[in-house]
Amino acid sequence: MSETEANGGNGTFAGREPLVLVVDDQEANIQLVGTVLTQAGFEVIPAMSARQALDRIRDEAPDLALLDMVMPGTDGLELARQLHAREATADLPVIMLTAHDEREHLVRAFEAGVVDFISKPFAAKELLARVRTHVELKFARDRLARVAQERADLMALVAHDLKNPLSSISFAVELLDDCADADKRGRLVASIAEAANNGLDMIQRFLSARADVELRRGVEMGEVTVIESAPEATVKAVEVPPPPVEGTPNPVRAEGEMI
Repeated sequence: MSETEANGGNGTFAGREPLVLVVDDQEANIQLVGTVLTQAGFEVIPAMSARQALDRIRDEAPDLALLDMVMPGTDGLELARQLHAREATADLPVIMLTAHDEREHLVRAFEAGVVDFISKPFAAKELLARVRTHVELKFARDRLARVAQERADLMALVAHDLKNPLSSISFAVELLDDCADADKRGRLVASIAEAANNGLDMIQRFLSARADVELRRGVEMGEVTVIESAPEATVKAVEVPPPPVEGTPNPVRAEGEMI
């Protein structure tokens, strides 16, 4: 059975379901958004307040945050700022759900690090398209960061390991220049050859390690597929935490297409 088949027909990113933080003070909205996302193969962390959201992602950082702009207490903009102030979520893509379309609100949101907007009421297909796009971009950035770190680690290792044989060669050359004894010169030449061979072996190991890294990256990129929506898939239960404040849920359309 392929990985895609094992996941109910939905593709996955790097062999796992993307994790999406959904924050809204209305339980009905969380249930609807959570159902749309879980049907499409995403895993959802629901929260009904900024404080609850920060508590629920303490042990595992999400891949994307979907925040309601207007909430009691800490609103979506302030929560976005708090998320980006934490090391674990400093680069977290944030999409804002809002009924506001005034330029002032949009500018404030971009200044808070928001990468995209979804206007209320919204269509499920638009929500999925925007979430998929920004999750894919986030995974691509993560891969590039890992590749850059792996290359830096390899270069540091090579520089450290080559220092000893090169130092040995340099020292032997100095001794050879002042040596008149034929036997001793022969031993110094042999020492230089051995150090040079050691250096070449290290370079070969570096090239082999780099080839392994490139191969792993190629396999990893091959595993990344676009998640297709699957309305017929079994919906995962979205456990909504108890509301921190009292409030009346917003009306939700029966078909579940718009909220």
